[in-house]
Amino acid sequence: MSLPELKSTTAREKIKLLRKKGNYLATRTSEKYFIKLYAIKGIYFEVWSSSYLPWQNIVKVKVFQDFQMLKPYLPAIYFSENKFSI
Repeated sequence: MSLPELKSTTAREKIKLLRKKGNYLATRTSEKYFIKLYAIKGIYFEVWSSSYLPWQNIVKVKVFQDFQMLKPYLPAIYFSENKFSI
């Protein structure tokens, strides 16, 4: 499925697809939610849930390909063109 096709599917359809083919990558938290990151062939999915238990109390499922959206999951490392620092 393409990104536009995935974005137009229901949350239930996205969850069904993730449970079958999704690769779990990471979890982060916000004030109220647990946000689990999954990937399928270069497309990323955030599953927002009010429960830490897998697939429970899902509020929304975001779909994206933009690497900038992965920043909350990466360590706090600053990269410049020629050097990096921790």
